[in-house]
Order: sequence, then C-alpha cells, then structure tokens
Amino acid sequence: MEFNFRRKEIADIRVRRAIAHAIDVPFFIENFLYGHGKPATGIIPSTATNFYPANSKQPYPFDRKKAEALLDEAGYRRQTNGTRFTLKLVRIVNGEDVPLFATFILQSLAEVGIKVEIAN
Repeated sequence: MEFNFRRKEIADIRVRRAIAHAIDVPFFIENFLYGHGKPATGIIPSTATNFYPANSKQPYPFDRKKAEALLDEAGYRRQTNGTRFTLKLVRIVNGEDVPLFATFILQSLAEVGIKVEIAN
C-alpha cells in the first residue's frame, strides 16, 4: 500500500501509523491467503536477509485502540455519523488476493472511523 502525501490527513505520520495499526495483516494472511505469506517489515523483501536482523518484527502490530488514539491525537475525532474522514483506495487488478485485501482494508479502516472508497 502506498500513501498520497498530498492529502492533509495522510501527511500526518500519526494517521499513517494509525492506518498501519488498524489492519490485522496476520489475520488476513491466515484467513485469506491460507497461511501462505508473512507480514512485511519494510519495503525490501524479507528474503534479502542482509537487510534484516534475525528477529525483525512487524513494526506496527495490529492494535485498534492505538489506531483510535493516534487518530484522536491527530485531530480526527469521529463525527456524529461515526466517520473521521474519507479516503480513496485505488487498487490494482492483479490476481484474486489484491481485491480481497482492498476489501479487507475498507472493513478494517471502517472499524476506526475511516471511510474508504475503492476505485478500480
């Protein structure tokens, strides 16, 4: 997933961290990819072991409460309709797991008050 830093919400690192904490990547891997995968710990594939210590962990583990707190701290409190703001997710059409992950992101971010509109 890439971020459009021109969006004022995304320009705030607390919002990007909140998004990362709001998505339960291990759950997605286990339930949608049937355990065939592992969470990324950076932009370089973990198979390039020279770039990772042996005990690398997911930098932003799933933590919905932390995500909510970060969004509140960034000034994006829930409105009366329960949402904080809306983002557009432009997904690539590549295999069957990408559309599934886009839908999973939509559902995950809705839990913390971020409305996602998926564009093809």
